[in-house]
Amino acid sequence: MRNIFKYILIFLLITSAFIIGLTLVNKFVFLPTIYNPKYFSLDEKTFIMGDSHTQCAIDPDIIEDSVNLSKNSENYFLTYVKLTYFLKYSKPERVLLNFSYHNFSTLYDEEMLGVRRNVLLNRYYPIISDQENIFTSKKDGDWLYTKLKYDWGLPFDFSNNMHLFFYLMHNGKPDIANYPFGGYYRYNDTCNLSNDTIQQSLKAHYDSDGAKAGISELMYSYVKKICSMCNENNIEIILINTPVHDDYYNKIPDAFKRNHVVVYDHLKQEFNAKYLDFSRFPLPDKGFGDGDHLNALGAKLFSEELSKNLKLMEE
Repeated sequence: MRNIFKYILIFLLITSAFIIGLTLVNKFVFLPTIYNPKYFSLDEKTFIMGDSHTQCAIDPDIIEDSVNLSKNSENYFLTYVKLTYFLKYSKPERVLLNFSYHNFSTLYDEEMLGVRRNVLLNRYYPIISDQENIFTSKKDGDWLYTKLKYDWGLPFDFSNNMHLFFYLMHNGKPDIANYPFGGYYRYNDTCNLSNDTIQQSLKAHYDSDGAKAGISELMYSYVKKICSMCNENNIEIILINTPVHDDYYNKIPDAFKRNHVVVYDHLKQEFNAKYLDFSRFPLPDKGFGDGDHLNALGAKLFSEELSKNLKLMEE
């Protein structure tokens, strides 16, 4: 019996030492390196930012000298956090910002602060500054998990951090797409357009369990902050309303369409923001991944048209 306890104790000591070793490497080597903003000095002149709509719709290989930093479920608060982080060492000439009707839905607030807080907190915690404390002011289990993971270095995600570290050391630049907050162009060659997928998207954006979404003051305040920050850094801000299927567009609540006009008028007057409305851009049904996202075919057709418009704006 004593031998069993002895072996168990040895096993626990070795396991503890192993975990402590991984924690120390993670905290003092991997995390401070892979999240150091100086490594995120991007050379591209155009940053494409927003949620899954710009992520699926804009192919950076077609837009000259651009990088797609969009991430699914990213709202204006989170885009502001991300852009603040990138601008510490990058200086794009322009930002193409997603400006769809659903971007001002209060369901975005509820998702970020409630039902998907754990996911979004885990993504953006390491780049949220002290003053941006919408997430961190709530000291709950999700906060504790992310604090242990990013501040204390507990190796919950050690293998991915190791990959990001060695990729950075080898290539001299980060593997942005594999960062929790990292964005990328999402290539999708399938078409799942149907009445069901259209209804699912409408419900996700405008109607949750019968509760109608309202207009978000939080999202309005942060799109203004994004535009203001671009102005302060002499960055051109272009708002992009990406294409949606007609059957989806026709069921968007009128309040959100009216809100769009009011918000854009304000952003134009105060920040000289430009707006390209492609919400009704004609695409074949086979160009949609679902009712409000494009697939690879739709993205190619739309990106080519967007590229033409951007070049005309430069003349």
